[in-house]
Amino acid sequence: MAFSKGKSRIFIALGIAATILILIFLCRIYIFQTLGQFLSYSNPPKHPVCTFMLSGNPVERGNEIKILVDSGLCSKVFVTGGNYSPDILAAGFNFKESHLSYTYLLSKNIDKSIIDSLPPGYKHVRRITVNKGLLHVKFCF
Repeated sequence: MAFSKGKSRIFIALGIAATILILIFLCRIYIFQTLGQFLSYSNPPKHPVCTFMLSGNPVERGNEIKILVDSGLCSKVFVTGGNYSPDILAAGFNFKESHLSYTYLLSKNIDKSIIDSLPPGYKHVRRITVNKGLLHVKFCF
């Protein structure tokens, strides 16, 4: 059974399209990384007065804080988190996320004088003295 010229052109076009789609799928990570680098603009961060480590995974966020402290970009860290981590509760421990973050930062040899914990509550206003400056911080959990 012979194919007509029209059908063979369709099969060739489908084969080329399938090959292109397979190549895009195999190179998707490189394509997305390159596109992300092209679309993003970054400049070096300025020295902040203080840094807030919000509740979440204390290991991932603690590692980032450690990098900031070691590079000199972080002179004061405030850990937050009035929630109880489901993973920690499942392990049988009753620690708030702020306590886990504080403990993790201490385990990374960060000086405890630059770590402070914000108490959980609703719409607290607290004055925080950092580097001889006065900040008004409004936060809620």
